[in-house]
Amino acid sequence: MFSSSRWLIRPLVSSTIIFAASTTSLLHNNSRLTACEVDDDTQTDTPSSQSSKGQYYPYVILGGGTTAYSAIEAIRQLSPQSPILVLSSERVVPSLHRGDLYRNNETTDRGLGDDLLSSYNEWRRHITSKLSSEPDALQNSKIHLLLRQDQLKISPHDKVVELSNGGKVNFGKLLVATAGHPKSFYVLGDEHMKANKAGLLSGGGVNSLISLSDFEELERVIPDLTGMTQTNGGEGGLDAADGSKEKTIVIIGGGFLGTEVALAMASRARAFNADRSSGQPRIKILQVYAEKSPLASYLPRYLSQDVKERLERHGVECIEERLVTDLHESASNQIRMNIVGEERTTLNAHYVIMASSTISPDVRIARESGLEIDTVNGGIVVNDSFEYGNGVYAAGVVASYYDHELGRRRVNRYDHSVNSGLLAGYNMVSSSGDGGDGTQRPYTHQPAVRSFLGDINVNCESIGECNSDLETVGVWINRGLDPGAPEILKNVSCKSPYKRGVIYYMRNSRVVGVVLWNADDLLEKARDLIRVNPMIRNDQLKRAIPLAPDDWLMVKKEHGRREGRKMVTEDDRESLVQVRSKEVGDGRGDH
Repeated sequence: MFSSSRWLIRPLVSSTIIFAASTTSLLHNNSRLTACEVDDDTQTDTPSSQSSKGQYYPYVILGGGTTAYSAIEAIRQLSPQSPILVLSSERVVPSLHRGDLYRNNETTDRGLGDDLLSSYNEWRRHITSKLSSEPDALQNSKIHLLLRQDQLKISPHDKVVELSNGGKVNFGKLLVATAGHPKSFYVLGDEHMKANKAGLLSGGGVNSLISLSDFEELERVIPDLTGMTQTNGGEGGLDAADGSKEKTIVIIGGGFLGTEVALAMASRARAFNADRSSGQPRIKILQVYAEKSPLASYLPRYLSQDVKERLERHGVECIEERLVTDLHESASNQIRMNIVGEERTTLNAHYVIMASSTISPDVRIARESGLEIDTVNGGIVVNDSFEYGNGVYAAGVVASYYDHELGRRRVNRYDHSVNSGLLAGYNMVSSSGDGGDGTQRPYTHQPAVRSFLGDINVNCESIGECNSDLETVGVWINRGLDPGAPEILKNVSCKSPYKRGVIYYMRNSRVVGVVLWNADDLLEKARDLIRVNPMIRNDQLKRAIPLAPDDWLMVKKEHGRREGRKMVTEDDRESLVQVRSKEVGDGRGDH
């Protein structure tokens, strides 16, 4: 359909961009962009027209993330002369020449390691405003941009958007592409709790991992924690603030992002601990999560347990089946966390990273405008072409769309944000008659989720519904060290039997999800399998996606774990009995 870079999106097709702060006031011009008002005076070089209800734009887009700019790219390719109005809640337009912003693909100059950059790209980049992180994506496009538009109302019947100041804009086609935000953990589960923790979140001791700068901060954590160390004669140095010979970094979250970040920080901690002087403290990495093992919400038990063992061999201390219910600054300038599980415990840390893998869609404007919201999946209910009705579309994180193979679903990953935005933009133009044939193309792409755990030699790609509540059938190559083994297996830890394999997720004798474990070369075959979606017996799965000769393979089956699970996903709120208080002395509570 369309091609797009997996990493930082390059600038769109060349033309002119016009910025406006609001319909009544100009934005201060802090860049080389043109600032102007969106009124009659701006229309001398555009085909948009004025009506009794307000100004008209053929294309209006709500949002400023990856989905919005993918839609812009599609519109500009098909109808390059059409003006586009982007309504953003952003407060200011940044300078395109600030040295602290990424440009194009010049990411290595920033000092952000490949592992953390990969995590940002997969789990956060698609919800990050391009005005803040990638302003060059706007530089060469003719777009009318209205900032500070966070109080909008959409009228699909009248095809009108009411702006924050009460003004109105008529539209031909409108795309809701609001990006969403990371779902809060229990400890920050509502606005009141967030307000109470605002000081911690802004004070540097707690990192909520939302923006690109949050990921960049992770590269400075260990130098910052150890740079304050006083040597006291060179032996047994203690931190001047809390007397610690050991600095503790805690990662909250057992999903993909939490696991990736825990492994990345453990890699940095190992390097520092190996070279530290006698007067410097050691760095300890803890990962706290509600599940029995990391990635337990996605992977079968045996594989998530294997991941846990690999993490521990690489320096991550795992604290499983624990929920962080409170955090506050202690008298020793550490972060104290209240943790509940079978017992109530507390845990001190010098730095806390909150790594939620789940994205909550931003549907406030849609709900207040009366659009239908999916009560099961979240998001605006649209069809397989991302159309809500009467020229209104929704795509990306905010869309609950119909998948012909898997049913209604909502996907919140980067791959989907790009491809759904491109298709929505195409369908908007096609149905308007500007540059298409009037057809609405259905979304047949199966978006992939990628997780790279380089230190433990795992490259995981998944498509479809990959939920450990489902029955799973894993097909694994059981031949790793003999001379005839594939070269890829020789580079994987010999302590793990799960080096390269395919995991099938089953419902009613059909494959609804596939995880490729060090087998990303089979991604298109996995997509084909879900697209065809045949009835298939478990004993046929060994050859469903050709992996290796039969005598090289082993099969592991596991029933879903819906029953008997103590805790659910890392982001869901739990009400647990708090039995008694117990200090965590070794970082493991009662283990």
